[in-house]
Formats: sequence, structure tokens, C-alpha cells
Amino acid sequence: MKKIVTRFLAGLGAILVLAISLQLFAPNAVHAVVSTLVTVANTGANPVITQAADNHARTAVALQCLAIGNTGNEETGCALTTGQTSTPFEVPAGQRLVIEYINGTLSIPVGSTPSSVEVAGIYAGSGSGYFPPRESVMVPTQVGYDPQGTIAYAFSAPVTVYIDPYYTLQGICALSATPGQGQMSCSFSVYGHLENIS
Repeated sequence: MKKIVTRFLAGLGAILVLAISLQLFAPNAVHAVVSTLVTVANTGANPVITQAADNHARTAVALQCLAIGNTGNEETGCALTTGQTSTPFEVPAGQRLVIEYINGTLSIPVGSTPSSVEVAGIYAGSGSGYFPPRESVMVPTQVGYDPQGTIAYAFSAPVTVYIDPYYTLQGICALSATPGQGQMSCSFSVYGHLENIS
């Protein structure tokens, strides 16, 4: 019986010594292997591939507006808002708006022809004017026709337009001619995200 107990204790002691040895020496070996795996060389000829820390979904922007022109008007426009308020959306300080998609509709009187449909950036900070110009011109496609009154158009396109801080956006539609009767209307939806620039 003593031999069995002695062998059992010797085996238990060996296991204990092995466990202590692994505890003392294994972490250094593991750290060395991990360190070797994540070491990278960042040179001009061999740059490291990185991913932006910004999550666009957290800074998503969706803007919209509807413009209705009076009878006889050849141009109408509207300020793009978030839809939560009628205040025009202004790109915040320290950020840039990246527009990724624009779509909308245009309804004009029969006998008229659309001359331009665009989303324009207007500087709202100190100073004034359109400089530098920020605009995206769209091409409308006819999608409907009512001989008694209106022609319907639609437009949509993926874009990449950068809008700097303190700019607001305006949707503008214009006709080359109008017969003097009927209303012109256009709606705009703009989708994109904000990114930090400071």
C-alpha cells in the first residue's frame, strides 16, 4: 500500500512541477510568437493597409426638400433639411459632408422642357457667395405624361461630392420655357455621411 501511495504522490509532484514550469516559462514563449505575428513594416514602398475608424452609420445624413414654383416661374428651389425641422441643414464646423446619392422628381407643365436640375452648396458662414462652387447637376428622365397638364420626370445617381463646413444645400430646378400655366414642382433627397476633418 505504501508503494501505491508513494507512486501516487510522486506522480502528483511531477504534475505539479510541470504545471509550475509552464506557468513560469510559457507566457514568454507565447508573447514572443504573438509579437512576431503582429510586427509590420510600414514603408512608402510597402504601406500598411488601414481602415478608417469612423463608422459612417453613426454619422449618416439624409436630407430632403420640396419646391413648388408659381404659375409662369421658370425656376424654383428649396433648402434641404433633415425633415425634423424647416431650418436648412448646415455642415457643422470641423466636419465635411460626403454626398453619396441624390434622387428626386420633377413635374412641369405640358409644353415645357427642363433646363437644369441640381443640388448646389451655398456658403452660410461669414462672407457670402458660391465660392468655391459646390454643385451636382442631375439628368432627369421622363417617367409620365398627362396631356391635360403635366410631364413627370425622375432623376437619381450615385455621386461623390464633398461639402465643406458652414455650407447649406439647395435643390434647384429650372425650365427652358413655360407656357404660362400650370405649376412646376421638384423634390430632392440627398444621402451621405459626415466625416471629421480636424
